[in-house]
Amino acid sequence: MQEGLHLAQLLNDVDVTCEYVMIYGDNQEVIALSKNRVNHQRSIHIDVRYHFIRTEVCSGRVVIEFCPTTDMVADLMTKPATESRLTVFRSFLFG
Repeated sequence: MQEGLHLAQLLNDVDVTCEYVMIYGDNQEVIALSKNRVNHQRSIHIDVRYHFIRTEVCSGRVVIEFCPTTDMVADLMTKPATESRLTVFRSFLFG
């Protein structure tokens, strides 16, 4: 997220309007935690530096959207790729 905000600032510096940074994630609990300021039992030990994400989401500079795991192109780089997944993402990967 910090890199996305940095790139958005860089675009704004060269007169390209970037109103917000869009982040796609497949963990619904993390998305809910970033949008809701209520402290949950599991979030009690989260380090203070990670509350930066919540602050940016509440300010509107960052938007976090749910994307199912089956649609995550980035997973091809971090998880084993099956032939069917490579077929689905072939046009995205190779143009």
